[in-house]
Formats: sequence, C-alpha cells, structure tokens
Amino acid sequence: MSQVKDLSDFLSDLGSMQWGYIIYRTVYTSESNELFPLVVQRLEAYMMEGLRSTYTPSSLRDEEATLALQVRQQCQNIVIEDREQFDNVTFAQLRAHFQSYIEDDETGRWESGGGSKMFVVVDAEVMQSILSAPAIPQLPSEAQRIQRNRYYIKIVDPEFERNAEVWFREGEWDGSMKASIFDLWYLWFLITDEEIVG
Repeated sequence: MSQVKDLSDFLSDLGSMQWGYIIYRTVYTSESNELFPLVVQRLEAYMMEGLRSTYTPSSLRDEEATLALQVRQQCQNIVIEDREQFDNVTFAQLRAHFQSYIEDDETGRWESGGGSKMFVVVDAEVMQSILSAPAIPQLPSEAQRIQRNRYYIKIVDPEFERNAEVWFREGEWDGSMKASIFDLWYLWFLITDEEIVG
C-alpha cells in the first residue's frame, strides 16, 4: 500500500476530528509536579518525530508531504491528571475511568481508531525513562536499534478482562506493555484496526 493511500485513508476516516492518546499521570510527587509538563512535551515530540521519519518530506512527493503535515496538525493528546483520583491507582481503576470517559464524550472521537483501543500511563518508571531520552528526538541508526526500547511509555488494553479470556492464561499478562517512544505514531496507526494482544 502506498504512503499516499495510507495517509489519505487515515485522514478520510479522521475527518475534521483530532487523533491522539489519552495519557494518564499516576505519579504525584514534588519532583513530578515540576517535571511532568516536560515529560508530556518530550513524549509528543517523539511521537511527531516518529511520524516525520515515516513520511520524510525530502524523500516524498509534495502530496505525501502535505498529507503528513495535516496528520501532524490534527494530533492532540489528552492528558488526564488528578492526584486524588489517580495517585498510584491500578490499571483496573484506570480502565474503569477510561471506559466512562470515552462513553461520555459526545464528539465521536473515540468511536473508532487506536485511541479507543489503548491508553497511555505515565508512572514514576515511565517518567524517568522519558526524561532520560535526548531532548531533541533523533531516531537511532540500525547499529543503535537497542536504544529504541530504552525510552518507553506503558500502554494499557482497556478491555483486558475480555481479551484475557480469549488470548491468555491467568497471570501471564496484566493487560499492559511497554512501547518505545520512537514508535508512538506507528503504534497508533497499526492498532487502529487491531486488538492489543501482548
């Protein structure tokens, strides 16, 4: 499938709506209060770098570069943070909130797409991982590919209980996994029509 078709189909399905992740903050310390805005900024910068590196304007026709720019412009992550509700909560509690959140949203944004099939968790471990990533995103070379997984977020399957009955024996998977911050665009695009299966 061509890059033009990939992007055209993506934008056609999206329409005038925005796309992106719901990001839950689950760590609330004095240090995290100061650094969390930087964490979100860096996470989003890597997300856009992943998109940019997939559709590099210098190697594409004008149409592809224009479509890729439009995809970037329509990206808006939603950050949910509330110390009283989310400080060190379990994935099960986050799943319950996530389901209520998308059901109550009347924009239609969460009716389909990757954003309805997973959400992001930033806990203390993830925060340190993102802060250790270079301030200016640069995809590692083939010789440095191990670095792709050094900086990560956690994504959670909101329907883990149902999926677990189908795919996993009890105790083998908790419905979450780590994902490289280099791969945030690719993951969102890939999982739009797929289920998280570990």
